[in-house]
Amino acid sequence: MGQFVSSCSKAISFHIPMFKFPNNCVDELQNALRKAGLESSNLIVAIDYTKSNEWTGKRTFHGKCLHDIDPTGFRLNPYQSVIRIIGQTLEVFDEENHLVPAFGFGDANTKGTSCFRFLPSIAEGFVNVLRSYKQITPNVQLSGPTNFAPVIKETIRIVNHTRQYYVLLIIADSQVTCEKDTANAIVEASYYPLFGVGDGPWDAMEEYNDKLPRRLFDNFQFIEYNKVLEFNRQNPDVGFATAALMEIPEQYKSILELGILHEDFISTRRSKADAMKFASYNDLQNELLSQGLEKANMLIAIDYTKSNESIINTFDLALKVFVSDQPIRVFGFGDVNTRDTSYFEFPQTCQTFKQVLECYTTTTPSIKLAGPTSFTPVIEKAIEIVKEINQYHLLILLADGQITCEMETLNTIVKASNYPLSILMIGIGDGPWDMMNTYTDNLPKRHFDNFHFVPLNQTLQFNYDHPEIGFATAALSVIPRQYKTIKDGTTAIPTESHQFQAVPTESHKFQAIPDSYETFEELQKALRRSGLESSNLVLAIDYTKSNTWTGERSFQGKCLHYIDPRGAELNPYQKVILTLGRTLEAFDDDNLIPAFGFGDIHTGGNSCFNMGVNSQPCQGFAQVLTRYNQLTPTLKLSGPTNFAPVIRQTIDIVRQSQQYHILVIVADGQVSNEQDTADAIVQASNYPISIIMVGVGDGPWDMMNEFDDNLPQRRFDNFQFVEYAKVLQYNKINPDIGFATAALMEIPEQYKLIRKMGLLSTQAQF
Repeated sequence: MGQFVSSCSKAISFHIPMFKFPNNCVDELQNALRKAGLESSNLIVAIDYTKSNEWTGKRTFHGKCLHDIDPTGFRLNPYQSVIRIIGQTLEVFDEENHLVPAFGFGDANTKGTSCFRFLPSIAEGFVNVLRSYKQITPNVQLSGPTNFAPVIKETIRIVNHTRQYYVLLIIADSQVTCEKDTANAIVEASYYPLFGVGDGPWDAMEEYNDKLPRRLFDNFQFIEYNKVLEFNRQNPDVGFATAALMEIPEQYKSILELGILHEDFISTRRSKADAMKFASYNDLQNELLSQGLEKANMLIAIDYTKSNESIINTFDLALKVFVSDQPIRVFGFGDVNTRDTSYFEFPQTCQTFKQVLECYTTTTPSIKLAGPTSFTPVIEKAIEIVKEINQYHLLILLADGQITCEMETLNTIVKASNYPLSILMIGIGDGPWDMMNTYTDNLPKRHFDNFHFVPLNQTLQFNYDHPEIGFATAALSVIPRQYKTIKDGTTAIPTESHQFQAVPTESHKFQAIPDSYETFEELQKALRRSGLESSNLVLAIDYTKSNTWTGERSFQGKCLHYIDPRGAELNPYQKVILTLGRTLEAFDDDNLIPAFGFGDIHTGGNSCFNMGVNSQPCQGFAQVLTRYNQLTPTLKLSGPTNFAPVIRQTIDIVRQSQQYHILVIVADGQVSNEQDTADAIVQASNYPISIIMVGVGDGPWDMMNEFDDNLPQRRFDNFQFVEYAKVLQYNKINPDIGFATAALMEIPEQYKLIRKMGLLSTQAQF
């Protein structure tokens, strides 16, 4: 949530992602905001009137439009709730006697080009904003597109006039569709004493939150309303207000320190941030030099499914002063001859990027494009070169889209972190880029963060006067830090008196077992060789309502629990049961498998039900599948999604049996009872239990990754998340074995750790 999260969260005791609030009332939160440094603020409210509020509300607001107004006033819609909560919290900081400008945007009249004011004069206080909203909304015709720029620019106009600090509250239901226009407005707003709080889905919001480096300060915060309500169940309104306002004190301090509230600053709109808006490559080079970058050996790898010669020219202008005496080595990959298994090297010797461009221009017409896309061969070659030359290298990968050999590339990036090698991946297509972001941020076992991804089209906007320099700045911004980390750390750049040696790290969790098996028997043998002796399986099935609409998107328009009466096609749940059962049956001594369902109309999010005959464990995975087929058509899907009941049920089973168990949870989407589930996962880490969560829908999966990696209270890492659809591609020849491998690859290490910790001993506290 931006660069100020850490200090601000400490100031008001707010921690992400798992947190509990000390604040029991709005007064306490207001006092905490004062103590954290907020002195005064003015509020502006902007309301999204786009058409998507209707279909978003069908999924999330009892089937009604999000703007539906209860005539009795008994139930507030989400817009009314947010206005009331934020307004009630900030009213004591409002210097204008609670005068709150309120605007609407995205309706049939303004569309994405302007906004309209609720009242001719400024509404007096948030109570009047609520009253005006209630009067105006029934007469507004919803339209689109979604563009925040008009209300941000209107707010800038107000700030320019008043010379005071404002909080702009934008309440929206969905993703912006005019992303560049909105991004430009957010950057422009950073030159004014203005802070924005957004509420709406989701990926572009995170981009605005964290990835607009041209801004003078981090002036945008995104809050997902429904999610944060879970974080303080006793006082959900205070919990939401805390989450929404947590960054404001530090933002306010930054505004004061930067002098943005001074009249002469606003009039000239100049600041020290202009230094980051480089006007020449020489300015950028000097900045990189000042941050510690000295010399680098350059390696360039070009994806021959597509490429872009202007990128090479940009790096020539930006990096020419850093190029060492070693020649620049250029490689191609993905062509018809190398595909995903090898690479080819350009025949010419290049000492400058201009020569690289000449080589590329002469070589490319003879290359026949192919695929699939894998970075592994060129990264392995880069490692080989680094080991041979014993110097720091920068590997620049130019590629057009998502790689297809994800796991193989992941393992190689982790391996490369043992060497003085930075990997810079430039995305010159339109993605998708989800795995690139995973490689950048979510490989915790690396020796250092050695991979940086930059999407070309998005970063060209960071410096509108000099877009190529803006792109080069975004691409090279982390290189000095990586260089310094390598130089100061144990992954050292060798000197004359120091011969380079790769620094061993602990085995990355994805490499616990290889992933190239052809039969289940081979996989079972690998699990045994890796240390797994025996296990008992517990299975839990998600019967929440979201299986219906998730299946509409990802399972040919059918519910994920749809059972083909002919048996010709298996649904995702049936496939997971069958695949993991075939793999793990050899390790189950008694062949008795407790199976549970949760999230149906009877259990909801509070308990689970036994799927066995007369509540007895199923006799083998075949009976599990039979009982699933028998029971599923009789169940009424409901919710919410909470893994805690089945986790605690498994704990009870382990207490009685005193044996190691693997709990496999198969679910379609995000958990809604996050804190309860997190607490149960932490509790389970005191027992010989491994938890595998298999996601059979299309997400979102952000909390699954949090459970997987970010629960430091656990005694050991006992939770693994596997996205079913994605891992099927890891072994295209034997996809079921590929999935089983991905799901079970951490089990041997967890089993060893459980034995080492003594959780299986007779003296263990069950």
